[in-house]
Amino acid sequence: MSRPLNYDMWPPVMQYMDLGNRTLLSLKYPKIRLTDKRCPARVERIHVTEMGVKVNDTKFIVKKYESGEYMETSGSDSDPSRTIILKTEVPVSQAKQQLFLAFFHRKLDINTLILDREFRREDVSWPSDLKIKIRNLWVSPYQSHFETYANTVLETRDFLNEINGILSHPLESMDLGTCVLMSHSVTNSAKTLLVHKYAHGIEECGSHRIHVQNTRTHFLEPVRIVEKWQLTKPEVGRHFSLATDNLSWAQWVFRTIEMRPDCSCYFCTIH
Repeated sequence: MSRPLNYDMWPPVMQYMDLGNRTLLSLKYPKIRLTDKRCPARVERIHVTEMGVKVNDTKFIVKKYESGEYMETSGSDSDPSRTIILKTEVPVSQAKQQLFLAFFHRKLDINTLILDREFRREDVSWPSDLKIKIRNLWVSPYQSHFETYANTVLETRDFLNEINGILSHPLESMDLGTCVLMSHSVTNSAKTLLVHKYAHGIEECGSHRIHVQNTRTHFLEPVRIVEKWQLTKPEVGRHFSLATDNLSWAQWVFRTIEMRPDCSCYFCTIH
């Protein structure tokens, strides 16, 4: 006959429980919240959006409801995810902060953390004493016709300062989700850094591997990178790469570099 768990058994059980189920349990039963907070947690993926938080295959959304504590909906056979819609009687912005703290106000080890840029425009802030381990950090691309390059630079710098305050270990990889390539203690410590469109300042960053996706820079920019690289002589194994879907741009780059006697080019196409 099964028996209820003793109090001493709860910490090791919760430590290896799926974080989505564990957080839902903690939200429903206040008496175990302190135990939940004290237990370290490891999670494969957390995606923080404007609407809520998705942990692995469980999405938590905060909405105003007249009755009921929460409502659970399941995905289709091809989509195993489920959605937990949480009732709130306080302002939605305050409820989002409480939900955010429910996940992050603990000792946390995250393999991949994804942040939507819209999330950073909400009134949600990191706990002041938070220190978490993140291996891979992705920032979802944000497209706005009203946001200038200068604003993007300022926003990226503020975001990197925020992330720097919560990291307990250097990142393995980071996707900035923006065209701004910035030398910062966070980007310099990441082994792999991914940016989009432009390669300005690539040689100032200290990341071991830097990749520029969907390159839109001038075709002479790679030549300048090579020239600066030869002057600065970075450590062996450091790698810069630029990807493009513009064949004529790539051909111009290779022709320009091939004219230099001290450079060699290797051309390949990916189907």
